[in-house]
Amino acid sequence: MKAQVVDEKVQNAVNSLRQAHVDTFLIYSLSCNGGLIPLDTCAYEQTQYLFWTKNLKTYLKRFDYCKEYKPIQLDTLNPLNFYFTNQLLIAKEVIKQPTYYEVKKTKKGVDTILNTITVDHSCYHKFDFVLNKDTTSKVIDNFDLNYIKFDNGKKNIYYSYNQRTKQKQLIDMVSNILDSLKRDNKFETE
Repeated sequence: MKAQVVDEKVQNAVNSLRQAHVDTFLIYSLSCNGGLIPLDTCAYEQTQYLFWTKNLKTYLKRFDYCKEYKPIQLDTLNPLNFYFTNQLLIAKEVIKQPTYYEVKKTKKGVDTILNTITVDHSCYHKFDFVLNKDTTSKVIDNFDLNYIKFDNGKKNIYYSYNQRTKQKQLIDMVSNILDSLKRDNKFETE
């Protein structure tokens, strides 16, 4: 079944690295729902990125439906170290749904109404943190994370909180690494 090709490639790489005594990994993907079915067969599945550390050096490898990519040694930014340094905070953090309060006067006094918004299409950052045989996953809704203002002009009361989370810092770190590598054409096929 084609829906598991990229997952299988990543799992094979993890298994191979485990044989080389690597036991800590970060698997990242960004998936969106509610869009059109891609005409490009290479986009049937979401691209995934595997990070790992060996001999104090951090590596990244890209996996997609069609091509095989070479591993890239990263310079300084290390999402694995960032995660393990902030693991307890990241585990507790919850990205809060866009919300605003509305105060209405009634005959009996004042009512405070809590207003939220959801969408049926969004993009999701997915992180799988693997340490030995244990996997911890975090899925972060981009809509909730970045929603600033409602159509009526009211501000999302959780926007600043969401932007200050360690999860947001991790997303920015990984996004900056991937954007830089793509911009500089560093993803080479094998």
